Amino acid sequence: MKELILKRIEEIRRHENGFRKGTMKWDNFSTGTDKRHISEMDFSEFNDHDLVFLFERIIRRYNQQM
Repeated sequence: MKELILKRIEEIRRHENGFRKGTMKWDNFSTGTDKRHISEMDFSEFNDHDLVFLFERIIRRYNQQM
């Protein structure tokens, strides 16, 4: 399951031009313990529970109108 989520995050990253820092919706992305730009995160380092949590947040922001 983790591989599928990581693959989908990579697809979103490509569609969003690498989560550019100039795009507001990817700024201040919370991991639960800190806030940083999503492009600075290595999703493969997260455990399964945290990865699912972050993936849900990515999907919500990806679908936001900004």
